[in-house]
Amino acid sequence: MSAGATAAAVAGAAAATTSSSAHTLIYTFLVMTPQQFMNAVNSVKGEVIVVEVVRKEGVIHKSTAHYYVTSLQGLIAVTKSTQPISLPSHAKVISASDIILPAIVRETLNNIKRSEHPQQ
Repeated sequence: MSAGATAAAVAGAAAATTSSSAHTLIYTFLVMTPQQFMNAVNSVKGEVIVVEVVRKEGVIHKSTAHYYVTSLQGLIAVTKSTQPISLPSHAKVISASDIILPAIVRETLNNIKRSEHPQQ
C-alpha cells in the first residue's frame, strides 16, 4: 500500500470515528403515575405494545415492582407500580427480564407516591 493510500485509509477511519461518535440519541421519557399510564394506553386507537418487567427491589425488605414501558407517538412512557395494572385488550404485553433506564428516570419513578395505585 502506498503512503498516499495509507494516509487516505487513516483519514477515512478518523472521519468514520468522528461521524459515528456524533450520532447521539436523545429520548424523551414521560414518567407517569400508573393511572396516567393506563389512561394514556386506553386512549391509543389500535394495537399498542407494552413491555412489562417484574422485579424484586430492596436489600432487606424485598418488594415487587412492576415497570411498564410503551411508545406514545415517539415518546417513551414509563411507570412503576407495586401491583400489576390492568391494560386494555388492544395492548399487547411483552414480558422482559430486566429494564435499563437512565438514573434520572429511575429516581423520578421512585418518587411517585407509593399510595398512587391505579383504580381497577
